[in-house]
Amino acid sequence: MSAKSFKQNRESEKFQPRIKSVGGTTVRKEEPYESKYPRATFYVSKNDVYKLEELVLALKRKGRQTDKSALVREAIKKLFEEYEGEI
Repeated sequence: MSAKSFKQNRESEKFQPRIKSVGGTTVRKEEPYESKYPRATFYVSKNDVYKLEELVLALKRKGRQTDKSALVREAIKKLFEEYEGEI
């Protein structure tokens, strides 16, 4: 399967009804799933990824439920606040 046809199949899957059997009952979800957050890719150093993972683990040990994406969103929000008058 070519990369293009694979992508077309993935795109068409987004709008297919999802069918799931729950305890013998078929549940159909008509609406496509949309994430609250769009996907984005950014490149950071290996050291930054390591530190971010360490921070997630440290916060979880203290009882805060978080993940890398939540921390990145928090950092971006603080960055925007810092540069608010400049943009």
